[in-house]
Amino acid sequence: MNEEASSVDEFQESCAAHKEQEARAPIVSPPVLQESCVKAGDHLYKWSSFAGIPGLVQNHAIISKLHPDGTVEIVDCNALLRGNRDEACYTISCDLTDDQHGGQWKLVHYQACWWRRQLNRSGTCTITASDPPGLVLARLHFLLVQKENLPSHHFLKANSECVAVWCKTGAWSTLQASSLLHVTAAGQVKSATTLAAYASSQTVLVTAPAGGLWGMLGFTTTTKVSLLAVQPLLLPAIIGYGVLSVGGPLWMLHRAKHAWNETTRTLNEEFWQAALENPEEFASSITEWSEMM
Repeated sequence: MNEEASSVDEFQESCAAHKEQEARAPIVSPPVLQESCVKAGDHLYKWSSFAGIPGLVQNHAIISKLHPDGTVEIVDCNALLRGNRDEACYTISCDLTDDQHGGQWKLVHYQACWWRRQLNRSGTCTITASDPPGLVLARLHFLLVQKENLPSHHFLKANSECVAVWCKTGAWSTLQASSLLHVTAAGQVKSATTLAAYASSQTVLVTAPAGGLWGMLGFTTTTKVSLLAVQPLLLPAIIGYGVLSVGGPLWMLHRAKHAWNETTRTLNEEFWQAALENPEEFASSITEWSEMM
């Protein structure tokens, strides 16, 4: 009995010492995310190099899960669009630093104010409202499961931003490419107008017969005339340059918008058809993903 009592006392003393040690141990706070409002279903972007020029193009991703240790699981839309599903899903650090591929992910702001849209580059913010996170994650899961429904990668018609924007809004489009074409067209308007104004203001010296009796006697005179009067073929050349330089980007934008609308219609039809085939599973998944917020 004395031995049993002694063992119990030793166990109690050990437990008390362990509790005292835990009480003295420093409290370690979990990692804090760089963006305080980051959550599952958020849209991220980072700048990448193109043709050796850094910060020229954007890569986009969707946050699929937040881990208890503060790390963030994302789906890289560029890798997903190119069919590399295994490479598309990976984890980044709590401060949104991509240690695996390099670069710093940042949050794309939806329903951004006017000042933010004017001061930031295209593709980083938009006036468009985002759909609920549960629906965003449902669309993302649909693309992960049925990635064959995605179109082939194209700089304008199907890029990583198109995938992310469709997950967020249900509309297949790219803000960056649209803005680039608009800016290019506007710049070419200025260029064509400047060229036309310059050509019309130029004059050249022309030798012509003198007037009256002196001209009949073979005398000549030198006068300044418009360059376009001397070289009339310059006028249609300037007009053709303006049509091609301004109309080209606008035509490309029109074609891209047509392709975006077709992809939007196709993906939405297939997404909701898949949801109707398994309504209970779809509803439970939406509920589960909404509770992750």
